[in-house]
Amino acid sequence: MFTQRKLSSVYWIFLITIILLVLAKALTVLYYIDRQKDDARYVNLSGRQRMLSQRITKQLLYLNLKDDTAVYPYNMDSLQISLTEWKDAQQLLVNEAAPQYDNEELSTLLENALVSINDIEDEVQNVLTNESKEAIKRATVTASNREVRFLKNMDSATNLFQQEAESKTAQSRNVALILAVISLLVILLEFMLIVLPSFKALFAKNAQLEQANKQLSEFAQITAHNLRSPIGNLTFLSNFYKNAESDEEKTELFEKFDIVIGHLSETIDVLIDSIKIKAHTNVEFETLSFEKTLDHTMQLLYADLKRTNATVKADFSKAPTITYHKIYLDSIFLNLMTNSIKYRSQKRELIIVVRTVYHKDQTVMYFTDNGQGIDLDRQGDKIFNLGKTFHRNADAKGIGLFMTRNQIQALGGSIDVTSKPDEGTTFIATFKNHNGD
Repeated sequence: MFTQRKLSSVYWIFLITIILLVLAKALTVLYYIDRQKDDARYVNLSGRQRMLSQRITKQLLYLNLKDDTAVYPYNMDSLQISLTEWKDAQQLLVNEAAPQYDNEELSTLLENALVSINDIEDEVQNVLTNESKEAIKRATVTASNREVRFLKNMDSATNLFQQEAESKTAQSRNVALILAVISLLVILLEFMLIVLPSFKALFAKNAQLEQANKQLSEFAQITAHNLRSPIGNLTFLSNFYKNAESDEEKTELFEKFDIVIGHLSETIDVLIDSIKIKAHTNVEFETLSFEKTLDHTMQLLYADLKRTNATVKADFSKAPTITYHKIYLDSIFLNLMTNSIKYRSQKRELIIVVRTVYHKDQTVMYFTDNGQGIDLDRQGDKIFNLGKTFHRNADAKGIGLFMTRNQIQALGGSIDVTSKPDEGTTFIATFKNHNGD
């Protein structure tokens, strides 16, 4: 069952998933940024190697041209410092950078460049230990020759470093894009499988609550409506009893009191059963006589029928019985007859005609009166709505027909109406027979 706790869990799962996806993407990007830092470092270092190579060659040229009377910016100490820095940097590239890239061509280029450095180093060390013109000249020639090969190797190595950096940038971009797509798919999947069903369940729960509130309101109105009829009849019977002239008449009226009071109890049963039917719980069916149901209704409305001098005619010869829910059938008869009495014409005495027929597996009842009638062109789509009235009767509440339709539909039937203003109305109730229920 959907609960607020479940909704909270769904939100936490959704939120944690998003956070994990964001962290995964951030860590991946940081990983590639860190690798690109090494690429940038090695590119800068290989570029600096080219600069140091040119500086050493330039220092040897200065030393070769050195004049005792001139002042030069370079000396043997600066040459030693440049040579040490140059070789250490190349060793770092060979021992640290090359293994990281696992590129045979790059390793070969760096090692060949290191060979050139070693050749130049041998000549420079000779200059540092023997500062003769001949040693300096020989070192200058060696440095100039080896520098060309060194620069060529380092240019190629630098290009490879840059290519690796660009490749990692592309990989980082692709991985970020893939993670973004995966994140969207995961979020969409979670939304479809977790969030959306939870919201659907929430909306369904809200709809159930709204329906429950609506039914509660309808139930309150139906309760008041169903109690009004027997209570009103008790009032009329009380007046008749007070005005009765003989003990025999009083005895007859007193028996009517028992019938109406009994109907109050049945009314409560109707309300309870209406709840049972809406909840799809067990409903009892039995074979009922239309004639007995009509007689029972006329006894309940005895005071109203007598007061209005109404005539009731019936023909149940074509369909005398029905397998149905007794309390519902009683309520349907009571509401239809009460409706006929309430909306009778003042121009003529009320005549009510009830007849039934069998049609396939259904029973159809025609309930006709010669009352005020209804303009169906204007009111036909609202006639069975709760609270809808079509005449100015003070006691009209618009509940009886609404409840009648609900009761018939609850048991698989339907009800329709034909009517003409100032001529009368016929309600056509189609009942589903429940022989096998």
